[in-house]
Amino acid sequence: MFEEFDVKEEEGTLHVRVKLLSAKDAGKKIKAHTHHVVASLVEKGVEFYDCIKENVLHNGSDHARIGTWVFKSKPTSLVKKEVVVNTTKKTKKTPKFKNKI
Repeated sequence: MFEEFDVKEEEGTLHVRVKLLSAKDAGKKIKAHTHHVVASLVEKGVEFYDCIKENVLHNGSDHARIGTWVFKSKPTSLVKKEVVVNTTKKTKKTPKFKNKI
């Protein structure tokens, strides 16, 4: 499926450059989605986290065969935020209507 599959780590991110096989070499039309790239990364044993930039490739034309995916190479730190709950709640008085006969 992939003619080239390059993985480079830069400043906490993984840049995955992919080039699909041409339609002549593959014998049929091919599309590559993020789950294909993720499967290849898992198969190669590369550790990655959230996907920052996605792409969809197809081998119908030469310029559409090349693309880049960007993943986080380090997990995002979870910051604990204090939640302040306001226990005093002001309510509006509802007017009472008198029925006039």
